[in-house]
Amino acid sequence: MRLGKKILRRPRCENCGARIYRTRGIFSNYFWGKIPSHCPKCGEQISLDIKNHLREHDELLWLLWCVTFITIVIVVLVIFL
Repeated sequence: MRLGKKILRRPRCENCGARIYRTRGIFSNYFWGKIPSHCPKCGEQISLDIKNHLREHDELLWLLWCVTFITIVIVVLVIFL
């Protein structure tokens, strides 16, 4: 995964500029939702580059959440033990 300015931003539709998010079901989690094949706003087909960008963006968010959670757990354990 290449870290840079492009990955840190949420991918957008090439046609209308709307942000692209994973789809959510009733019982599904955000990180395991499906990557949409079309833009939810204008209906334009999403390119492979945008799909890969969305996948890398979500992996980066997941990594940041895990590191934050582990750091909080370690701080709490150090304080209370």
